[in-house]
Amino acid sequence: MSSLLNYLTLLYEDIVCLHIGFTFLAFHGRCRPKSTRKLFEKIYPGFFIKLKTSVNEITLSELRMAALVKLHLTTRQIAAILGISPNSVNKTKQRLRQRLHVDIEKNIEEVIADI
Repeated sequence: MSSLLNYLTLLYEDIVCLHIGFTFLAFHGRCRPKSTRKLFEKIYPGFFIKLKTSVNEITLSELRMAALVKLHLTTRQIAAILGISPNSVNKTKQRLRQRLHVDIEKNIEEVIADI
């Protein structure tokens, strides 16, 4: 039981570090993409592979958007992190929804959370 608790504690700390890393990018414009991606893949193993398997020609911006949505960030938070408008975030989510063949009635956040 204690090993599970330790594992969950470390996982939680990784999630917090990843969230702080994206927030740091929003305010300072600096990021280490490779280390951020490695940390993301540590927390959500196989996410990018599953996404690329589901969508043949997914773009880098769509992968980035899916990762930020997976972190349960709001549209405003994503906009701040990427330095774009909330409308641009919504448009990218719409493109991602089309690529994943998600019905308009379904929530893209829920679909990505299940990946």
